Amino acid sequence: MGLIIDDCRLLIEKRRKAQKSEAGGQRSEVRKTSEQYQQCNNLHLVTCNLRLPITDNEYPIPSTQYPTGRCVVRLPFVISVPHCSGRIPEHIRPDLALSNDEIADSIDLGTWEIFGTLDAGDILCSEWSRLVVDLSRDPGRRDHKGVVARIDYFGRSIYHANAVPDEKEIADRLREYYWPYHNRLREALEGPHIRGMIDCHSLCGIGPPEAPDAGRKRKDIVLSNNGDQRGKMTAALGKTTCSPELMNLMKQVFLSKGFSVAINDPYTAGFISTHYAGEFADGEKFAVQIEINQDLYAGPGTGKIAQGRLAEVGSKIRRCFDEIAERV
Repeated sequence: MGLIIDDCRLLIEKRRKAQKSEAGGQRSEVRKTSEQYQQCNNLHLVTCNLRLPITDNEYPIPSTQYPTGRCVVRLPFVISVPHCSGRIPEHIRPDLALSNDEIADSIDLGTWEIFGTLDAGDILCSEWSRLVVDLSRDPGRRDHKGVVARIDYFGRSIYHANAVPDEKEIADRLREYYWPYHNRLREALEGPHIRGMIDCHSLCGIGPPEAPDAGRKRKDIVLSNNGDQRGKMTAALGKTTCSPELMNLMKQVFLSKGFSVAINDPYTAGFISTHYAGEFADGEKFAVQIEINQDLYAGPGTGKIAQGRLAEVGSKIRRCFDEIAERV
């Protein structure tokens, strides 16, 4: 039976109330299929799955319905959140040598709650763990941190010795889990109202063993455009994903809200921002990668979010994005 328009309006209202929740982490438990949402054509909903079961344990499964078109959208950006899920397909889980807690270490903690609920032109949130396929890697990359990684950021082997994915398995995962996200991202960036893309991540307060800054304390916000620490192009890295002026404008906005900020340190930008900045350069659309420090809203090393702190941080981030939107 088709979903009627009143139901769509109710779902949108539930999402708005959830965003205003003091806890900041409450999520709608409404479970509707994409086909049902697509019947609400006159509300122009962009839809994804909301919450799904996981094998052995249950992790937050991001993605929700985002009102566009006739609904008010404040941010002329595409928001990409590629590492916010811990979900593992049932047929892959037995191959993993990691425990559920170790799998959860690969989730960009807090990114769905902070970035996945912004009022943006379009938001894409990963449904699957980066251990299944890393959406922020070149599809041709095959090293130990490639598109299907063999070790995690803590240096642990992801797979049992006899279960490391071969080329056929990698190709299957690309088709099933990688290309649908990237095809949708490319489509979203073609929107005439879209000014650019912000690829959103979170990082540990101290660099883990496999990170370029292992053992170092990190800033609250890390902005990246594939340049140097002033946001300028370098011969070694090539073209930047946005101008140094935009990088420094964003830095000043975050500083004004009390965050400490680094540019291109420890990360200079991932595949998503570098690839799509190049693809859409003729349309004068920018791409920026942002990393937020998990220590702002979670106990260091615990993986547990403090809901009050998360709500406060999320509110500040929302104000930063609003100000950036007004100035680009």
